[in-house]
Amino acid sequence: LSPIYYSTKSTPQAVWEQSDQVGLRIFACTLTNPCQSALCPACRTRKQDEISKSNLSLFGNFPIEHVYFLTVLFPIQPNPHITVPAIIQQQRQTLQKLIYKARRSDRTFNDVVISGAFEIDIKCKDCITHSTSKSLLQQLGMSFRTDASNAFLVHVHALVYSAGLSQQAIRKVFSDHYGIKRQVLLKKLYANQSLSENITH
Repeated sequence: LSPIYYSTKSTPQAVWEQSDQVGLRIFACTLTNPCQSALCPACRTRKQDEISKSNLSLFGNFPIEHVYFLTVLFPIQPNPHITVPAIIQQQRQTLQKLIYKARRSDRTFNDVVISGAFEIDIKCKDCITHSTSKSLLQQLGMSFRTDASNAFLVHVHALVYSAGLSQQAIRKVFSDHYGIKRQVLLKKLYANQSLSENITH
């Protein structure tokens, strides 16, 4: 699983601590001198294009019916510049251990291909009105008190290929550890789109 996309010129902590400089860097971004900030639309698009091309190379020859979207949600983080880098490292190791354990217990899992990346969403308590979403976020640790600040949801998105395991069996590898309902989502690709369209859009 590849690491979260931060600025290549700053540590994750510096991205938030030097936020007053981020806007200036983005404003000065050009094709010949890109700012490489995850907050820059142009640089983010280029990075996403690179990832899409890499995933197409990795998954492009697999039958679409055996490729899935995987999302795993992690506990809410109130202080991103302090806790986010640590939880990403921790959860990356946990995911790797779950995959290693699955491969040891079932040889079929040796043929599973997984590629993904960590992301962060900012969650505003006043913007979440759906009861199901609110309940899930509360279970993940988000506060909806009137004095609560915005929260940060670290999660991982990945593509998973397996011809020998069922969708339920793949999901169980992760949901046995991440036990909150809807914390692990595994779904088939969109049937009305090609594999390439699913990966790049």
